[in-house]
Amino acid sequence: ILVSRVDNLGDVVLTLPLCGVLKKIYPTAKITFLLKKYTMPIGKICLDIDDYLLWDELENKTDTEIEEEFKAKKFDMAIHVYPVKRIAALCYKAKIPMRIATAHRLYNWRYCNKLSFFSRQSSDFHESQLNLKLLECLSPIVESIEEDLNSIRQYIKLDFTNILKQGTDLDQYIDETKFNLIVHPKSFGSALEWPLEFFRELVEALDPKKFNIIVTGTKKEEVHLEMGFLNPLRSKVISCVGVLSLEQLMALMLKADGIIAASTGPLHLGSILGLNTLGLFPSKRPMFPLRWLPIGVRTTFLLSKKSGAMNDIKVSSVVKKISYWD
Repeated sequence: ILVSRVDNLGDVVLTLPLCGVLKKIYPTAKITFLLKKYTMPIGKICLDIDDYLLWDELENKTDTEIEEEFKAKKFDMAIHVYPVKRIAALCYKAKIPMRIATAHRLYNWRYCNKLSFFSRQSSDFHESQLNLKLLECLSPIVESIEEDLNSIRQYIKLDFTNILKQGTDLDQYIDETKFNLIVHPKSFGSALEWPLEFFRELVEALDPKKFNIIVTGTKKEEVHLEMGFLNPLRSKVISCVGVLSLEQLMALMLKADGIIAASTGPLHLGSILGLNTLGLFPSKRPMFPLRWLPIGVRTTFLLSKKSGAMNDIKVSSVVKKISYWD
């Protein structure tokens, strides 16, 4: 079975339950995940994913070369969780017998033979529930699973063995005597963000005797974080901005205790890795938590009353939320 999700980190995380449900329906199936190179570490820790293909490498090849590679894998089924016209066409040309996709892309009517009729944009369902709707044509058990997020999270099976091996160099960032809190202020444009000055006020409001604050972010976000956040707080935070690979970030999360972020990939990742997780959300559809709340068991959120801004979420409200964490 080929599962295609070649978009972003949080989207890939919320597709993992689909792989678990596929294994419930077809226990002996081999699942190959088609994803981007930077999200590959997620595929590596999921026990329900047997193999993976990197779209970054495939997309530079000719259609004939990719078609032959798909044929060599002898896929019986392709599930287009994130629709891409070229990938749909290639699965069609490779004559994969069953090709499942949303009916809301016109090209899927040509290239796919099992279409699912639902709208993500206007839905009140969670992203992981919407992903599972693609499987309703395969088994009646899917509908009972997708009704409850508590049921869905049971289908995420992870193995941290290889990630933990990379964590030895990260002990320098951890203080075993304090609550190790990861603060991830930016979202690389994937979500509405809480203002940096609010994050700065949060750091200043937290008791340094209780909290060890670790700031994370990508290399591209480093300039913004240096200017608006990190420079005045050098003595109060540990900066890991721009220095961690995704594998290292995951290893750090396994050592930390909590994370605060907007609705972005690291928030979802921290949630499934077992961290206390606080998501900061707008009320705007489809960005709201009903659609994008992380599905880990220790997740909570704060909601802005504004649809297009986050500046009405108070620092005091964040402090109160995390005061209950242990």
